[in-house]
Amino acid sequence: MFAATLVRLADGGAVVAVVLLAQSSGKPGWMSGMLGAAIIAPHLLGPFIARRLDTADDGRRIIAISALAHGLLLGAAGLLLPVTWTVVPALLLVLSGVFGPMLTGGVSSRLPSIAGPSQKSQRRAQSWDVASYGVSGTLGPAVVAWISAATDPLGAMLVLAVSALIGAGAVLALPKQAPALLSRVL
Repeated sequence: MFAATLVRLADGGAVVAVVLLAQSSGKPGWMSGMLGAAIIAPHLLGPFIARRLDTADDGRRIIAISALAHGLLLGAAGLLLPVTWTVVPALLLVLSGVFGPMLTGGVSSRLPSIAGPSQKSQRRAQSWDVASYGVSGTLGPAVVAWISAATDPLGAMLVLAVSALIGAGAVLALPKQAPALLSRVL
């Protein structure tokens, strides 16, 4: 729950942080919205990205690397948005968004190795996984709003980036699971 919430918090609050930062940087509303869409649109690639996780020797590393990349790209986009051409942070946001599916569905793929074989434990783990979506989907925007009000939107965006970086370490602490394709053969 901890690892899932941390990495999903960064993904869940990113759109709000991007839009607030773009607005505070003087970008027009349409551009702020497009920058928010830039980080979400790549989530449509999830089914194609998931293949990499299915064939990985250790899916935790793939998810952790994705969380690191997401956090670093999100932070870099935030730092560059107020000071450079909009296309540069937009490209960084698209790249960051490419890693988003690993932070959502990728973490869910670890449930079998965490919960154990019984149906009851699997269902309980799935329930907590769904709860982590709700917690991070609520806390992400709320944290962004709170930090933006206390400091500024850039600070909020950087907190989300750090959340993803810390979450990467938490993901590595999860139990190792055999690759999905290999476990089907065995």
